[in-house]
Amino acid sequence: MELDVKIFAGVSKKTALCLRVLERFENFEKKGRLMRPVCFFLLLLGTALLASAQEHGPKAQRHFEPLPPGAVEPGGWLRDWAISVRDGYTAVMDNVHADFRNAWRADFSPTVPVGDWGVPGAYHLEGGGYWLDGLVRLAYALHDEKLIEYAESRFAGVLDHCNEKGIGHLWWLDRHDEANWKQVSLMDGHALRASSRFGLGMTAYAYASGDPRAIQAMRCNDDCRDIRCVTVTGLNHPSNAPYNAYENYRMTQDPAVAEVLDRVFYNRDVTLPKQLGIYREMPSEKYLRGEKVPYPHDNSFLHGAQINEVLMSGAIKYLWTGDPKDLEITLAWVHLLDEITLQPHGAIVQDEFTGPRGAYRGSETCSIANELFRRIQVFAITGNGPMADKIERLFFNAGAGTMSRDCTRHVYLQSLNRPYTTSVVAYNTTHFHQRDVYKRQHNPRCCTAGLNKIVPYFIQYMWMTSQDKGLAAVLYAPNRVTASVADGKKVTLETETQYPFQETVAMTLHTQEPVEFPLWLRVPAWCSHATVTLNDQAVEATSDQNGFLRVCRTWQEGDKLVLHFPMQPVVEHYVDKNPPVLKDVTGRKIWFEDIEYRAPTLGELSAEETAATDRPFQCVSLGPLLFSYPIPEKDENHAVEGARWQYALEKNLPTHQVEVIRKPMTEKWDWRVDAPVQLRVPAWETSWQDNVQQPHLPKPEEMQVGQKVSITLVPYGCTKMKMSAFPVKEAP
Repeated sequence: MELDVKIFAGVSKKTALCLRVLERFENFEKKGRLMRPVCFFLLLLGTALLASAQEHGPKAQRHFEPLPPGAVEPGGWLRDWAISVRDGYTAVMDNVHADFRNAWRADFSPTVPVGDWGVPGAYHLEGGGYWLDGLVRLAYALHDEKLIEYAESRFAGVLDHCNEKGIGHLWWLDRHDEANWKQVSLMDGHALRASSRFGLGMTAYAYASGDPRAIQAMRCNDDCRDIRCVTVTGLNHPSNAPYNAYENYRMTQDPAVAEVLDRVFYNRDVTLPKQLGIYREMPSEKYLRGEKVPYPHDNSFLHGAQINEVLMSGAIKYLWTGDPKDLEITLAWVHLLDEITLQPHGAIVQDEFTGPRGAYRGSETCSIANELFRRIQVFAITGNGPMADKIERLFFNAGAGTMSRDCTRHVYLQSLNRPYTTSVVAYNTTHFHQRDVYKRQHNPRCCTAGLNKIVPYFIQYMWMTSQDKGLAAVLYAPNRVTASVADGKKVTLETETQYPFQETVAMTLHTQEPVEFPLWLRVPAWCSHATVTLNDQAVEATSDQNGFLRVCRTWQEGDKLVLHFPMQPVVEHYVDKNPPVLKDVTGRKIWFEDIEYRAPTLGELSAEETAATDRPFQCVSLGPLLFSYPIPEKDENHAVEGARWQYALEKNLPTHQVEVIRKPMTEKWDWRVDAPVQLRVPAWETSWQDNVQQPHLPKPEEMQVGQKVSITLVPYGCTKMKMSAFPVKEAP
């Protein structure tokens, strides 16, 4: 190994040296899985040093560097949830649908054109890509050897057949045959978009396993190695190609990948489709008002999955160019979307149409997974603590809302309020029926596949490394992390906590010898009186401008940190700007759906109409958790007949009237209604005329207020039939 390290240190060497090093690791199979990541990170160290001396390469660094899958292992309630996801979906997707059984298998050749997404048998590419990305991350997170072997077998179709002629990861298509390019251009480049989503999983597998076949597959078949993979994919559907290409270059130093990234990000002789180029210009509300939308379909902005991929491409552009303006543009887009579309459960409105927040607007399950990944990547670049707060809000609420309690059924769309199971669906299109019903699979199967990514994404990125050779606690939940710090010394930190259901996080450090390194601890922005103790001694808990507390010392075996984040109830105020009357678009066709009605875009309403639609509502939160009224249910899709749910909160409800109730955690976590933390809130019984087909909140003057009562709220993720957005009424 010493010779290899010396080669890596020779930063004046050319790319060919790095590629030779790859050959020296062909004996990884003999070393076993435990040695693979060690060798692989030595390779990454060398390629990073080599990049700094070359013309090509990234010009900026992430503030915090993510760890590979498997470095963080879940514990406690989070492990219970991860195992439920594994047993309910991830490990048994072969039994869910034939598309997953056939996904990316070398011996499966669909008889239909590979890019024709609408024809049965072709969806195995995109659905398989989503699922396999979650599969490999979850397998390594749980250190489940059987699942790791299974994941490797599912990637084998590409690992064993990759070649220089392939198009993206579509190894069986010769890039020199123009007929194949016509095929992958079908459905706005669906096959290439699917390849890029598979590429996320291949990247994760490469980092987790150190398998040289994965690195070779990325060198041969990366989605961004040929400029046409970007321009075709970007016609109407952006992809993860820029992210995959960036990580590809970090691993391989392939000059062909660098050339494509240069052309894309420096705009050299390339005309990008408008969608993929949006991140090149500062945003304007005109985009969200439908006045300046480079999109061929009749909606207000990009599909949720697409806008997340576009924004991630903008963040990667900054890493490549080093131009602060590129990051400024991306962050401006993030801020604008959050300002207008971010729901209290943490996800943006993305019910096929990105639009203003509202009680009955939906968020799509696969888009929630993509949003989680996008927010994590942008956070890693900026190191901004409040961004991590939003990641927790998204995961603990909308992430939990995607699945049934036993993780064997899921919704396609979820909304803040769900008094009946036509809430989201009817609000958007009459033909998108049953999309807010918990069932085994939905069609298309993007959400059935995408849900597999949500839990492993959160687990992997709970910890990151810092530029000063330390570790950063980014997201909180029970876990165990093992990583190298200082000059390559390995340490382990065990985190015991019931956060976010309780306020205390305890960390114990394990090391074979004393080691000096900085530990970065995120202090949530919602917490104003955090305390930290080290070995029972108080530590000044003053965070920096990014919301992190830096503790640097020589750490000893058994050192213990205890973080306490007091949580106070917060009554949040919002306005639902979605009109109660849907727009008649009879005869219009979007993708494969004949749509009769949908919510109008902001640009289709006059200023007077927009003001007339405003419906104020309030939500109640505690720490990162949103709370909901659990409507008594027969099952996860049906409320008890006659159950009351029409409650209103007093306008500007004083928080001192909200009582916090705490109970012991259950032995096995399953998001049950009898939650370990609950809120008791005063509310009015009310009545208003509601349209089951087009539900909407009432304005204050449209409600008749009855008796004042006390209602109990539980965490959003613990409810299925629910009310989270409450109409408001002035106190009599």
